[in-house]
This record gives sequence, structure tokens and C-alpha cells, in this order.
Amino acid sequence: MIEDLKVKLQEIGARQATLEARQEELLNAVIGASCRALLTKVLTCLDRLEADGRADPEARRRVALWAELEDALDELRAVKEELPEGLFRRLWMSAREARERLQQDALDIYAIKQIAYARKAVINAKARIAAPDRRSPTPR
Repeated sequence: MIEDLKVKLQEIGARQATLEARQEELLNAVIGASCRALLTKVLTCLDRLEADGRADPEARRRVALWAELEDALDELRAVKEELPEGLFRRLWMSAREARERLQQDALDIYAIKQIAYARKAVINAKARIAAPDRRSPTPR
């Protein structure tokens, strides 16, 4: 009787471990999808900023474009621990500095390159999140 109980407890423990592992997998999938969606939103804003700026350099000064990017970055802040280390800070700082520089000179090459750099960083981050085995571990 005691042996039967021990066996049942071991079975329950094994099932619990399996369920916890599956729950962790699902949670990581949801977090990954959320990160990718938010990064896509940031990327879309950066793409618009680049495209509109190429068509009309003065467009780089439009408050609405920058507000949209800042809103997307604010949303991204909620999952910054799940992003590659330092990505959120780099994006935020690059956006802030590029905006300040472009307000002074809509053709500032350094600021334009910062936007392109931020865009590449987002694309790389999306690729790393899509392939979690290559992503560096992040603390929870």
C-alpha cells in the first residue's frame, strides 16, 4: 500500500513537471510573439520616418511621426527584459538623439544614420527572438 502511494506520488510529480515545462514553453511563445509584434510596430515607425524623410527631408521634423515612434517605444518598455540586452536603451537613446539633431537640421547625416542603425537593431532583435535557441538568456 505504501509502495503504491509512493509510485502514485512519483507519477503525479512527473506529470506536474511535464505540465510546468509545457506552461513555460507556452509562456515563452506568448512573450516572444508579443515582443515580435511590438518590435514590428517600432520598425514600421522607423520605416515611415526613413521613407517620409527621403521623400521630403522636412518630414523628419514632424511631431506626429516622432510621437508615434515614442508611443511604440513606450509599449516596448513593458517587455524590455525579454529583449536582447541593452536593445531598449539603445533604441530609446538613438531615437531621442536623432530627433533632437533633426529638429536642428533635417539633413543631419549622423541622425539619419542613427535611424538606420535603430532599424537594423530591431530587425536583428526580431530574428533573435524568432529563433529562441540563439537568443541570449534573459533573467526573469
